[in-house]
Amino acid sequence: MEHARTIYLDLGFDEALSRVKAAFEAEGFDMLTEIDVQATLADKLGVQVHRDVILETRNPGLAHLSCNVAVREQGDGVVVGALAPVDHESEERIHAALETLRGED
Repeated sequence: MEHARTIYLDLGFDEALSRVKAAFEAEGFDMLTEIDVQATLADKLGVQVHRDVILETRNPGLAHLSCNVAVREQGDGVVVGALAPVDHESEERIHAALETLRGED
């Protein structure tokens, strides 16, 4: 079962992406892959969309559980959504990372 959390940041995309990475790294998540959805859609389909990046993160201390974090431009800010398996400790760390970001807004 997956669980999602979403927050909105009143920041520019580059600053938001940098802060998201730092917040998750501070909670022990490693960045495994970074998918530039905007570039992929433009390259493969010729479609232009707002800036959109998916980060695949993993906290090695939490039984190989991964967390996908979507960072999407929306209006004048950025929506950050974290999707991860429901596990008490990983849920707490994801929540802490998102709350750190919300406090930096």
